[in-house]
Amino acid sequence: MKHRLPGTGVAVKNVKFVPYEDVLGIGHSHGYSSIVVPGSGEPNFDAYEANPFETKKQTQEGLVHRLLEKLPSESISLKIAEVGKVDTATAEVKAKEAREDEDLKLEELSKKSKKRAKKMRGKNKAGHLQEVKIHQQHEAVREKNKLALVKDYKRAKVQTEAMTADLEFLDRVEGKFDPF
Repeated sequence: MKHRLPGTGVAVKNVKFVPYEDVLGIGHSHGYSSIVVPGSGEPNFDAYEANPFETKKQTQEGLVHRLLEKLPSESISLKIAEVGKVDTATAEVKAKEAREDEDLKLEELSKKSKKRAKKMRGKNKAGHLQEVKIHQQHEAVREKNKLALVKDYKRAKVQTEAMTADLEFLDRVEGKFDPF
């Protein structure tokens, strides 16, 4: 492609292409010129790739979305009181809770379909109370498991301390006592 610049002896100093718009900017000794270069750029940018026109806010939101996609959905909680706490429940307890939650959801769906037929209005307090009771049962089981873990830890700590004391005693005796 050829382009003649205005005047004679004009020296080109800078060239810049504008992506996705097929425009070429030319800085020269007599000023600035812009020309259209048809078909040189891509007509549409790929939305799955980085957006060349995104703002700072869009960049930050994209970063947050990419980080959230890496996290397992079970680890995301909107309950502020539970942030930073470690769930000590066993896999069996979690599976049982999940099954109970699914059963509860199925019951709620069946109740909702019946309510639609009756065209009742208002909130169902019984369903909420049942959900609260199940949640309290789950918390009680977790607390029980937590207490069992604490007891096991204390028992292991006492045994470790006793063994350490025995070893210190044997070190002090230094050959005066032969256990074999």
